Order: sequence, then C-alpha cells, then structure tokens
Amino acid sequence: MEKKTAPVLEIKSLKESGEFEGYGSTFGGEPDAYGDVIAPGAYTESLAEHKAKGTMPKLFWQHNSQEPIGKWLEAKEDDHGLLMAGKLNMGVQRGREAYALLKEGDIDGLSIGYRIKEYSVDTETGVWTRCEFRAGAGQQNRGRGAVFQA
Repeated sequence: MEKKTAPVLEIKSLKESGEFEGYGSTFGGEPDAYGDVIAPGAYTESLAEHKAKGTMPKLFWQHNSQEPIGKWLEAKEDDHGLLMAGKLNMGVQRGREAYALLKEGDIDGLSIGYRIKEYSVDTETGVWTRCEFRAGAGQQNRGRGAVFQA
C-alpha cells in the first residue's frame, strides 16, 4: 500500500547556499490529515538500509520525479521525529523558487512517499499508527521520495 503523508515541515535552519534542516515527520501527537500517527522507530530500518547502500530518498518538487530540486544530505530519527538535512540545487530554477518560498514561509509542507511495512489501526477512531515503512529510493521506487509542497 502506498500513501503520502500530510504536509509537515518544521524548518530549523535555511542558508543562502540552499542548505536547510528540519523535520520531515514528527512522532505521536494528533493524527495527520490522513488519520495517521507515526510511531518512534518507523524510519530505523529504512534509514539503516539507505546508509548501508550509500543512498538517500529523492528530493522532488510536488511528487514530480521529473522535477528534482536538490538532494538529501542526512536523515535521522531523534525524540521528536525524522530530522532531515538537505540542499536545494540553486543552479536550477525550481530549486531557487523553493528556496525563496521557504525563506518567506510560503511553503508549509514536506510530503514523504512511502510503502507501509507494518502498522496498527485503532478500529474505533480509524487512526493508523505507522510502525515501519519503506522510504523510497532506487529504481524499484522511482517517483517516491521526499518532496516539498505548499
């Protein structure tokens, strides 16, 4: 099953070079727009596989694999969620646009494409708790990855 998370982006820093850091996903709390709650550890296995292969999920504009806008430099879990560091490609128009929109606060979301590996569902509330999923990377997952959206 493939889903997309609701926009969640907490920018911690943004540099003129296009480098930024923020949370692409947070743990616990209220369900997102899709009724999902992300459990701590949901990214552990996928991040370990990326590290072992020397890969990272792709960074696209609006889930469009024809519009890469930069690259992820690092992703790790902490107590709050999935902390990500990336660099927008300032040599392409869309990267410069994304930078300007981030700088002015006009972009308020980051959406992550994923495949659910393990989950639980509260049948009374319909809330899904994602316990483990596969962040997209590689040929078999083309078109998935982390992307900005407004």
